[in-house]
Amino acid sequence: MISVFMKNIHIRNHILNIAIAIGSALLLICAAKIFAESYDIRRQEALEERLRGSDATASETCSPSEELYPGFYERLSELKAENDDLKGWIYIEGPEISLPVMQSGEEDRDFYLKRDFYGNESKRGTLYMDSACDRIIYGHNMKDGSMFGELDRYTDREYMRRFPQILLYLIGDDGKIISEKYEMVSSFTISEKKFKTEGFLRMIKGETAKDRYDLGEYLEGVNPVPVSEKINDIREIEFLLLVTCEYSTENGRLFVVAKKIS
Repeated sequence: MISVFMKNIHIRNHILNIAIAIGSALLLICAAKIFAESYDIRRQEALEERLRGSDATASETCSPSEELYPGFYERLSELKAENDDLKGWIYIEGPEISLPVMQSGEEDRDFYLKRDFYGNESKRGTLYMDSACDRIIYGHNMKDGSMFGELDRYTDREYMRRFPQILLYLIGDDGKIISEKYEMVSSFTISEKKFKTEGFLRMIKGETAKDRYDLGEYLEGVNPVPVSEKINDIREIEFLLLVTCEYSTENGRLFVVAKKIS
């Protein structure tokens, strides 16, 4: 009887030791994951700071005919020499987004979705242009607000009115920097399924006057931020579309739409 009792205790202790070992292993895995994510965040933040340069403070009166900060054009040229995939730089005044914009080839159009400026793996990824359309820029909706993590602020009409400006600096094939200014006019959310339909993709690329007109009609019908007060003739507008994930709906996509004003 005592032998059976001792045997049961031994079995329970063995099971307990196994459970403790499994729990410890899981804790170590979780700790390693948290450490890796924290390291990736710090590394990416340091990289972005280095990419911007030491004097990267945008002027409140910055116009597209001026540099974002002293030495900015020279810095862009240096970065272009480091990675030819650099397409340009975007600055959004409200959430203070100031980041490089990449563009890879058709063979791997989402290359920078999970890679940093130098092509190293990164959960943040890097902002990048659609390889088939220079007017669509993608970025992750990060919980810490980095990348396009604060674009959802532009679903609020008053916020968009307060901070409408986007500066986009594009590097031409000849190395010259083309500066453009945009004004936010709309935002809307759709499902990933809708986003991938041929008709919708054609409309947002806006290659023809009819596509641009269809986009204007679409915006008038679906977006929470009105565009009618900011657009006179939809067929004459050059659009810029910022795209990120949207989590209030399953596999949602948030679009923030801006019109070119200079």
